[in-house]
Amino acid sequence: MDKDSVSALSFEELASFPLEDFFDHYERGLKKVSLSVCLCLSVCEQFCSVLGELSEEREDTAVCVAAGHMLSNLHCT
Repeated sequence: MDKDSVSALSFEELASFPLEDFFDHYERGLKKVSLSVCLCLSVCEQFCSVLGELSEEREDTAVCVAAGHMLSNLHCT
């Protein structure tokens, strides 16, 4: 049941509603989102690192500019 449906429950329905199960499900969902964000940030950091190394090795102005731009936009250091 979604949160809007829970919000619409009457007092009697809320009294018998399994809130513990609802919050357990909600917590599992938050953990999945958190893990996805962490994975995404890890991939972004690795990409930024590789891009930065490439720009240093090649001394290519365009690559250096692209790497700096990417690093600043993704907040990777």
